[in-house]
This record gives sequence, C-alpha cells and structure tokens, in this order.
Amino acid sequence: MARGLVSSGKKLAADNGALVTAPCKLWGVNLLSVGAADPKIIITDGSSGTVLYEKEIDVDVEGLERLDMFSKGVEAMISIFITISGTNAEAVIYYEAR
Repeated sequence: MARGLVSSGKKLAADNGALVTAPCKLWGVNLLSVGAADPKIIITDGSSGTVLYEKEIDVDVEGLERLDMFSKGVEAMISIFITISGTNAEAVIYYEAR
C-alpha cells in the first residue's frame, strides 16, 4: 500500500546525520542557497554506505536553487543519511517510508 511522499522540512548543516533510520525510497531533493556560498548535499544509504545522491550548486552559474525529482525513486536499503555543507545551505528531501 502506498503511503505517499514525506517531506523532511528544511534541513541545514546542523541537521547532518540520519534523516530516516529504516529502509525507504528517495524521491527528490530541493537544494538551495540563502547566501552567496555554493551549497552541497551528499545523501548516502547509511552513514558510510553507497552514495544515493550528490549535488553542488554553482550559484554564479546555476542560480540559488536546484530541484531534482526521481521518476522511479532511489532505494535506500539501510537508511538515509544526509551531509549538507555551504554557508546558509538548505535542503528539503522527499522520501517514501517503507
């Protein structure tokens, strides 16, 4: 039975760590910069697992925001672990709980 997508709400570098502590499916990431620094996010399956998604925005070239949605989702077999960097970087992660 489908449960629908869950939004993480706004996450900052201070929120780095486990976002979801069980297997789930990653459906999208909205990464943005509220300042001049280039924001970066790395999402892994577990704290040291496979990289599921990695993106850095060059704000001078791409602008301040990037939204990526995945048409089939990306399986996280263990959990979703996030690492956000960049001054004033923010991210919202969309996932489906299992």
